[in-house]
Amino acid sequence: MLYSESDKEFQDFLGERKAKALNQGINEFENWLTTSIGNKNISDNYKEYLKFIMTNNYNNIPWNVREALSHKTKKQIRESGLYDDFFKTTEYKIIVDTVRFEIYRIPISKDSSVIIPIRNRYKPGINIDSLRQDWEKEIRFNVYGNYFYGLKNFSNDSVISEYIYWMEGASGGLSPSIVASFFLQDKVKYDDYLTKVVLFQEFCFY
Repeated sequence: MLYSESDKEFQDFLGERKAKALNQGINEFENWLTTSIGNKNISDNYKEYLKFIMTNNYNNIPWNVREALSHKTKKQIRESGLYDDFFKTTEYKIIVDTVRFEIYRIPISKDSSVIIPIRNRYKPGINIDSLRQDWEKEIRFNVYGNYFYGLKNFSNDSVISEYIYWMEGASGGLSPSIVASFFLQDKVKYDDYLTKVVLFQEFCFY
């Protein structure tokens, strides 16, 4: 793939290890799209994939995107720090009050003076262990990471600019269907490197 000067600047900003893991991930994602959907043109595969996501429940998609990336690439993405650029993970200590049917989530922080518990009610009879697992960790899009900062500084694409605007105002990110609608506009260039980057980040980690 040919990279523009701004693409190269974006990769340099991320750093060699992260850029290498990112590019390998995009290659595997596009190979998976071609195998799963079957069109020879990668732009048509992106469009078909996004149309399905926009009009259907994401959980009902017939292609398992979890199979898109190899174990080696997933490991590279983690070890390079790219995953932490994509997402911010908050871990919680869980306290269950079985009398009031409440769960208290206490953010794990080095500074105990600023910890504010989050209280959630639950219905009697529900599987507490399942709730505990669901609420021990919260993963949100990282608007403060180098990845998002790089997008803002090195992309001149109007669709990505619109996407950035909405991501900055969205608590925890946008739904898959909304992201899909952004990138199904006629003016989207699926051969644009940073467009590929965004689609990879948005749809390869569910």
